[in-house]
Amino acid sequence: AQSVVFKSVSVTNNTATGAYNSTSTLSSGLGGGAWVNNVGTLSIAQSTFDGNIAGRGNAGLGIQSVRGVYLTDVTANGNTVNANNAASSIYYGGMFIDSNTTVIATRVQASNNTLNAAANTGANCGGAWIGNTSGTLMVVDSSFSGNTVNNGSNGGLCIQGNRGAATFDRIAVNNNRTTKTGTEWTGQSGLNTGDNTNLTIRNSTVAGNTTPQNTAVSFGASFSDHTNTNAAVSPLPPTTSTLLVENTTISGNTSGGSFAAYVATPGVYTFRNVTIANNAVGTGTSGCGGGISIDAFNPNTAGSNAVQVIVQNSTIARNTVAQCQTAFSLGAWNALASAQGP
Repeated sequence: AQSVVFKSVSVTNNTATGAYNSTSTLSSGLGGGAWVNNVGTLSIAQSTFDGNIAGRGNAGLGIQSVRGVYLTDVTANGNTVNANNAASSIYYGGMFIDSNTTVIATRVQASNNTLNAAANTGANCGGAWIGNTSGTLMVVDSSFSGNTVNNGSNGGLCIQGNRGAATFDRIAVNNNRTTKTGTEWTGQSGLNTGDNTNLTIRNSTVAGNTTPQNTAVSFGASFSDHTNTNAAVSPLPPTTSTLLVENTTISGNTSGGSFAAYVATPGVYTFRNVTIANNAVGTGTSGCGGGISIDAFNPNTAGSNAVQVIVQNSTIARNTVAQCQTAFSLGAWNALASAQGP
């Protein structure tokens, strides 16, 4: 189809329960709500994708490989993904927008979605994944809040792999959480960004997100994650990717393990008119980086590996940790130097 238009559409209370088989070519248990793939343009207005259930992934609204995506007043709320095979990962509870050319979204909401995984399986992105856009990406006046990932990571909003100018203006990423009962790694309960060429987040709040392990808010400019090892990274990631956060509040986030707000991977980061306050990290004797932590991520290989950080007209205050840096920490991968603060 060249174009698809949804207006005043309700896609609710549907279920995709197919059992996942790792040897099968079928994508079983995917797409409990709506899935749109490989069309010219997609316009959705005044529509809901709520209360759907999937056995493996994409419970609410999924959009992939569309040249132009235009969303206005769209919700993907209260959807649920349930693990149906302990050996398989599950992902994307509310909204999945991937590999498109242009994405313009106004007043979208992906909230109160839930991903349930087995203790040692893993789950990823309870609220919304928005990534791999090659052209303009703009999300305005939108909320990604109240989502839960049980035994997994990325509770609220994931912004990954966008190659054009990406702008998120007046968004709320609040009160998301990840939980942990087994060996599966958890973290990034609120916001996670990575591998974006030119990302701006402004006039927004990232607040009240909780995780038992790792970070509540993660900023990565040049690649999506690292392995927490000292293995060489080759080729070296780019140092010119930019991330601007301005007129934004990061507050009341908690991490049971490390880092309330974490900056990693090479790139140029600017924090302008930002408040980072009242975040808490760690229990007992664990936990570092209560305010913002900046990590050079040493890949143990030759070449440029620069992290540039600019902080302007900002407040970093009243953050607490159980053990290490309280306000502002910076340094290499395995040799942190700290600036103690209030």
